[in-house]
Amino acid sequence: MLGYEVNKKLSLLAEVFNMLNRNDPAITYFYTSRLSGESSDGVRDFHFQPVEPVSFRLSFTLKI
Repeated sequence: MLGYEVNKKLSLLAEVFNMLNRNDPAITYFYTSRLSGESSDGVRDFHFQPVEPVSFRLSFTLKI
């Protein structure tokens, strides 16, 4: 995150997400799930949410 205050009324902000393009899970859960065709007991396994891809966000704030 990098910010710059142009003056007392205007500020700019730039953010970079996953700058190193990591391929890691953001969070991992362990629970029983069942897909169609699997036994009614389900399968106990790890499920994960991947991190977001490389992305950029630019924003500005104007105080009136």
